[in-house]
Amino acid sequence: TVICTDKTGTLTQNKMSIAYLFDAGTGLSIQVTDNNVLPLQLLEYAMWSSETDPFDPMEKAIHALYEKAVVEDKRKQFVQVHEYPVSGKPPMMTHVFKNEHNEIIIAAKGAPEAILLQSNLSEEKRKRLQDQVTAYAKQGYRVLGVGKGNSTDAEWPVSQHEFVFEFLGLVAFHDPPKENSRQTIKTFTNAGINVKMITGDYADTAIAIAGQIGLPHTKTVLTGKEVMELDDEILKQKIMSVNIFARMFPDAKLKIINALKASGEVVAMTGDGVNDAPALKAAHIGIAMGQRGSEVAKNAAALIL
Repeated sequence: TVICTDKTGTLTQNKMSIAYLFDAGTGLSIQVTDNNVLPLQLLEYAMWSSETDPFDPMEKAIHALYEKAVVEDKRKQFVQVHEYPVSGKPPMMTHVFKNEHNEIIIAAKGAPEAILLQSNLSEEKRKRLQDQVTAYAKQGYRVLGVGKGNSTDAEWPVSQHEFVFEFLGLVAFHDPPKENSRQTIKTFTNAGINVKMITGDYADTAIAIAGQIGLPHTKTVLTGKEVMELDDEILKQKIMSVNIFARMFPDAKLKIINALKASGEVVAMTGDGVNDAPALKAAHIGIAMGQRGSEVAKNAAALIL
């Protein structure tokens, strides 16, 4: 009776291209075209904060644009000496690089609000940047914040959340809906099956994509934090009328699945990541992605596409 689906790669194509770069230094939003001059420091630090050999489509897009834009490719000059994996709610990641001259690069990227939280900015500047994030998100773009760290310490902090970053700017990615998404949603709706979007992305991005694919919704969004704070009985009531859940994380996904089951719904859940495993296992029908799904997700699922 209910299908809970991720947005990226399920409703959208997961073919990331960089549409805009926002340079926090100049305050300019720059469309990525062959002719435009791009903010290279922002692009460079977005690259350093990505995996060296990326598999994530967003990181692949960053590396590809870096290769195209820079005159001197610095990737062979620096070696990664420390890594802080994705963590936090909302999430971020940090990489530390060093070259033979002991020059250090500390680069972070993640949810804009996570990087903003650790940046030494005035409230006014923080608000202006947040407004820019919202403007991108309302157009359906996925948005990442990029930060530059400064440290000469011999030992790195235990947690990346101890760094204070210089906020370099934003990267806005275009990830168009799959061509058949609208028709598929319509088929489910006509059959009386309720579709709920569960995403780690921004609420405004989720609403924009929902509009593009014709997902029935009331523009009401629940975030992962709000889901966790709600009493079980109140959540059971709210969950029936809300079809968009944003800034979600594993515990919140699981709580939604359990609330739907407690309401008497028969629940299918799609997912591909390790983080989806608890919800996939809890759903009546856990559905994992065959080509890009993690082994953990596949093992937790009842059905592999």
